[in-house]
Amino acid sequence: MFVGRSDRWGDPSSVLLSDRAWTVSRAETLTSLRLPDSPDAFVSMLSDELDAAYSRTLEGLRRDHPIFEVAQNRIDLEKLARSMSPPA
Repeated sequence: MFVGRSDRWGDPSSVLLSDRAWTVSRAETLTSLRLPDSPDAFVSMLSDELDAAYSRTLEGLRRDHPIFEVAQNRIDLEKLARSMSPPA
């Protein structure tokens, strides 16, 4: 369910270009946004940036920080979530 003419609750697909319009404007749009033709290269770059940010954050954490064990991958978050869920 979507709310008409709403930026927050509207249907995001309603503002997408048609296939034909995208084909016509694709190259110019990608160039203006400085995006590569292939999403794989862009996603790889974002992945590298995220890994670097995660590493910087981890380096800055004190051992007594509450999130330190999670950041070190020493806590299985799925197992923790299951243990905190009420019994069925």
